[in-house]
Amino acid sequence: MKTLLFILFFSLTASADDCLQYIGTCQYYLCREKEHACGTKGYYLGFAYKYCLGAGKKLNPHMSEEGKIWSSKVSQCLRDSMEKIPYDDNCTDTKLTATEDHANCYLDTGFCELSRKDQLRVVWFVKKEVRNPRIFKQGLSILSQCR
Repeated sequence: MKTLLFILFFSLTASADDCLQYIGTCQYYLCREKEHACGTKGYYLGFAYKYCLGAGKKLNPHMSEEGKIWSSKVSQCLRDSMEKIPYDDNCTDTKLTATEDHANCYLDTGFCELSRKDQLRVVWFVKKEVRNPRIFKQGLSILSQCR
């Protein structure tokens, strides 16, 4: 029994560690999805991967140099925070915990120090998510601390 548990633990750890090779890229979220499928509406595919790709194509080209540096830092922070979130059976905890970490990452990487123009670009970039009460609450929390 101990041997079976060790093998199971080792295989789970090994597969989770496989995603670490992608931690600086959007592929990281695809790897997490492969390891623990939450589907197209789950956090990995329905939110994180989509916005990770979009930041590179739709947001960053319009940001100042400081904004581009911030975008890179916040992306890394969000991926790093994912590593601390254990996989859960129904994917709900992953989504809740990950979205709660967004405010900390935005603030810790200097969102408030960005120019108003860059801040507005970020808000415009995530505008579709404002309908989600959790995201709206996080957005208000971030903006209220930038005074």
